[in-house]
Amino acid sequence: MEQAGRERLKAACAGRVLFDEPLARHTSMGVGGPADVMLFPADLDDLARCLRCLNEAGLPMTPVGNGTNLICRDGGVRGAIVVLKDLRDLRIDRETGERPPVSGTRPGPPGLEIQPRRESGDPEGAPDYGRPGDGVATQGADGAARESRRETGEPAAGAGAGADIPGRRAVSVTAGAGVALQALVALALKEALAGAEFLAGIPGSVGGAVRMNAGAYGRELSDILTAVAWLSRTGELRQTPREALTFSYRCTDLPAEAVIAAARFALHPGEAGAIRRAVDETLALRRAKHPLAQRNAGSIFKNPRPTPAGRLIEAAGLKGTRVGQAMVSEMHANFIVNLGGATAADVIALMDLIRTRVRAHAGVDLEPEVRIIGENK
Repeated sequence: MEQAGRERLKAACAGRVLFDEPLARHTSMGVGGPADVMLFPADLDDLARCLRCLNEAGLPMTPVGNGTNLICRDGGVRGAIVVLKDLRDLRIDRETGERPPVSGTRPGPPGLEIQPRRESGDPEGAPDYGRPGDGVATQGADGAARESRRETGEPAAGAGAGADIPGRRAVSVTAGAGVALQALVALALKEALAGAEFLAGIPGSVGGAVRMNAGAYGRELSDILTAVAWLSRTGELRQTPREALTFSYRCTDLPAEAVIAAARFALHPGEAGAIRRAVDETLALRRAKHPLAQRNAGSIFKNPRPTPAGRLIEAAGLKGTRVGQAMVSEMHANFIVNLGGATAADVIALMDLIRTRVRAHAGVDLEPEVRIIGENK
């Protein structure tokens, strides 16, 4: 990128701007070549300015969160990586109105408020924060009902069933795209709000979780999501209610150009002890099964029906299989770990080997769950 272009980007973005920055420094797997430029917008207004500047310059743009569930090839990324991790606004609204921002967070920037929807039978002005979890069927833009396929083969622990108090209206929580899922879980614990227990221990941030309809143990983010605020390629703010979205397994059908800025969730007043127990059970399961002490990108493949990917990979005899410094985890076969010094080429070659062996052994074609970006070296 020419110097004049660099100066324009630095002038447009109030947050950090890095040039020729290796993605390996910003991903949980620790692999990836350099991005031409990485932008770290400081807030919503800054994000809009950055997007307008990139659009006017004709530069391709890839939004990312905190670098989990992401593999960047060793040749890096041409154009810009827009990192949303600094959009960390987190606030809670009760039935009686909006509370001050949660301690340690900043107030939401102007225009970020996602308005609650109101049912026709509600009194004028009474907020309705949606009824997530009242059914899995969702409706797409074409009006066709769709069913969001659940993860199979895992125990339904940590779902928080029974933790909420029947008859209590939902509570709205608004979270910026960069809010860590664990911050959302911590807020729910502090406020005794049920519904987010299944997110305990999932790395990543709200934006990426919304984009992929993240989930675990029989639950998905679509169960609690009520609206999404996003920006277009030209920096225009849009808001989409849950009813206008189509959800499927590990996918929310937002426009390809959408840069998620924030999301609204509906949680329910619950019994604090039950919520804590559900979270603890979920965390214990993750500690027992997942290679948390080693660098990884989370689940590598989506779970096909009826057998989870990890079981298929293990049955094919692939636990401990290595390509370079990338290895199929001995703890959970649907994780690839970086033993130290792995390259993206190692990881992707190991993924290809896994797919080939599982196809030969079980006749199943595994589909990647991780997002792969960039170009080969």
